[in-house]
Amino acid sequence: LVKPINPDELVARLAIHLANARLVRDAEAALDAAGAAVATFSGDGRRLWTSPGARVLMEEALGPCGARAPEAEQAQRALEAFVTASAGQALGETAPLSIPLAGERELTVTLIGRTGTGDVLARLTLGSPKAEAQALETAFGLSTREAEVLEWIARGKSNRDIATILGLSPRTVTKHVEQIFLKLGVENRTAAAVTALRTLG
Repeated sequence: LVKPINPDELVARLAIHLANARLVRDAEAALDAAGAAVATFSGDGRRLWTSPGARVLMEEALGPCGARAPEAEQAQRALEAFVTASAGQALGETAPLSIPLAGERELTVTLIGRTGTGDVLARLTLGSPKAEAQALETAFGLSTREAEVLEWIARGKSNRDIATILGLSPRTVTKHVEQIFLKLGVENRTAAAVTALRTLG
């Protein structure tokens, strides 16, 4: 605002800023309540924003900024390079990035969309992929390959994406999906994904 300040304009501007701040706070609270670890990255891989869950996860995986071990710095560079390399690609065609961490864990970064300004939106998960697949295999009596396919269904991947990631033909993936639906007693991918996510906590 420039002087002389119009009190009505000042109040109107403050109201807009407060409303925007409330929207951001509510969005963060909703993501946190849903257990969604989501982050936004610029085209060159810089982290712009993180949900509360993603913030905790990133610190657990990489450590606080300024106090990171060399391995964590290397993981950070791999993350930045991954996001930068996705600039000209359709996100649905980009396989997730898995960054090995200590304790046989890994940080998985899945690109899920773009913001209105072109920044990259990513979902972060931290865990042991072997343990997750084994949990699904045990819970539902799946074969090892079926458990892997179900894990990727839960991560939102299409049959074509899963075929690329696992090195299978789309037809083979379709057959596995049919068996998964049968063993889980569900009729579609959404129900299968929800069932898997509930099992994995």
